[in-house]
Amino acid sequence: EGNSCGAGTTPGAGGGAFFWRAEPRLEACIVRGNRAARGAGLYFLDSTADLEGNSLDSNEAAAPGAVLQGAGLAALGSRVLMHGDRIAGNAGASEGGGMYLERARAELDNARLEDNAASALDRITW
Repeated sequence: EGNSCGAGTTPGAGGGAFFWRAEPRLEACIVRGNRAARGAGLYFLDSTADLEGNSLDSNEAAAPGAVLQGAGLAALGSRVLMHGDRIAGNAGASEGGGMYLERARAELDNARLEDNAASALDRITW
């Protein structure tokens, strides 16, 4: 609760944090200024995540020669519950500037996705 994840960089997935087969609960965290090919802010693989009141902003999907997915958040084979979260100002993804979902389910309650950008096939970008 109330943590910050910033300036993380990886050529793979999860610049801010990577969760695999996990059940994380993140509350009032700031995930900002991270870089990765997939899920630059947060990456969930085969996980169930409960997010509340977090801010995912200014993350960038960037990696030479990679398919870029989900600058703010990417979820594969996962379930993501969002309550009052803000995903804004994320960019660089070819798919899903704010959020990228693949074989995943997201439930949004009062979540704000705004001013995110993707360059090609846009799964979810606001």
